[in-house]
Amino acid sequence: PQPNGQIWSISPKNNFQDVVIATKFKIIGTTTVSSDPVCLIMDEARNKKFVVIGSHLACCDNEEERQDGIDRVMNFVRSIKNNTGPFPTDNKTPIIIAGDLNLVGSEQNYKSLITGDIFDNISFGPDFKPDGDNSNFDDTHPFIPYHNADYTWFSPSNGYVPGRLDFIIHSGSL
Repeated sequence: PQPNGQIWSISPKNNFQDVVIATKFKIIGTTTVSSDPVCLIMDEARNKKFVVIGSHLACCDNEEERQDGIDRVMNFVRSIKNNTGPFPTDNKTPIIIAGDLNLVGSEQNYKSLITGDIFDNISFGPDFKPDGDNSNFDDTHPFIPYHNADYTWFSPSNGYVPGRLDFIIHSGSL
């Protein structure tokens, strides 16, 4: 619950996706990347804008589709950083990528998100350093409270080991 009757801001729901962004801050712009929501959010108390990309990447053995989605997200991140995207931003605008990223296959998926190493440079442009200070993004990597574990998915009824499918990747320098 929000104090003093404040309401949550919620990104528009896309008919083809299961991801929404909810925030206590004001959403001042919205768009999508591969049908996932992207919001430009304003923290009015601090007079600070930031971008949140909510993502649900392809799961399981869909390696090419997942990497394509990551390359699209990182191409969008470059446009935000260079102020060529749909929002008025600059290289100091913090960016958060969060969601069910399903990073269960190739290490390239994670590497692309953290380092800006785009796999399909012909379609999505050159590699770049995604953070505002031209460094890598950070991985929040939260642990389960009171446990020395970081899995976000566990099902004792199937043959897979617990795994980390949900991530929060962000600009660490800003």
